[in-house]
Amino acid sequence: MGLLTLPLAPLHGLVWLARILADQAAAECDPAVAIRGRLAEAEQALAAGLITEDECAAVQDELLERLLQLTKAPVAGAPGE
Repeated sequence: MGLLTLPLAPLHGLVWLARILADQAAAECDPAVAIRGRLAEAEQALAAGLITEDECAAVQDELLERLLQLTKAPVAGAPGE
């Protein structure tokens, strides 16, 4: 079965790369996505022992504050402006 799918390997790689690029573009276009990603990175760093719980809490507080500011920011063209 592996030999039959071998010719499709470049296509699978291309699909994988397209997904990675789409995720990165979404993160750059939507700051909330980037903030959520950084929150996940902080959790992973804590789990790996790279940062302390206090450092993780400080990062989380800062990122959650930024996320709250984004959700409270008025949307251009929204009714009531």
